[in-house]
Amino acid sequence: MIEPQPVEVSNGCPFPAVPDEPVRVETRSDISQAYMLAGYVVPRPAGTRDLYALDVLSTLLGEGRSSRLHRRLTEELGLCPDVRTSYFDMKHLGLFYTDLSFEDPATRASEEPSAQLERVRQAPPSEKEIEKAKKMLVSGFAFSNERASLIADLAHRIHSRLEDALAYIECIRSVAAEEVVSAARKYLVGENYREVRMRPGA
Repeated sequence: MIEPQPVEVSNGCPFPAVPDEPVRVETRSDISQAYMLAGYVVPRPAGTRDLYALDVLSTLLGEGRSSRLHRRLTEELGLCPDVRTSYFDMKHLGLFYTDLSFEDPATRASEEPSAQLERVRQAPPSEKEIEKAKKMLVSGFAFSNERASLIADLAHRIHSRLEDALAYIECIRSVAAEEVVSAARKYLVGENYREVRMRPGA
């Protein structure tokens, strides 16, 4: 495993440098099924629409029962009782990741997130998929306004820019399928890949 070294940024706060090659870690433990967390470190797309495109992409890939990964891994193949994709945006870096559990060994299950991403890189998702993902994001954002957790959500999304939070719904609604493909090709690439697996066994 490559150990990132802290670097100094302009505001004086250190954060880890991003290795320029994929990182994979595997451990074993006294568990009954395997777990995997896999995804990509995303250089923060500050000032661009890529942030919203990645939100839409994570939702259509692995959020809810109609998502690509749930349909494929849970309903069609019956390999994963639980799978979810998320995009978490922070000030200096973002994390686009899928977490899943599966019976070990189930190599096909662990390969499916990358396969579905490759599909997106090769061809735009359908308008139906895009629109459904947008509606889920908009309704989720609106619901969060009714809870105290909105404070945490705003903290990681806007970084002291209230204007960005107020414009979030409008920006999500305007994301085009081509922007989703462009963001996938730009950020979700080999050198940014990170993977952690935990398998049954000593």
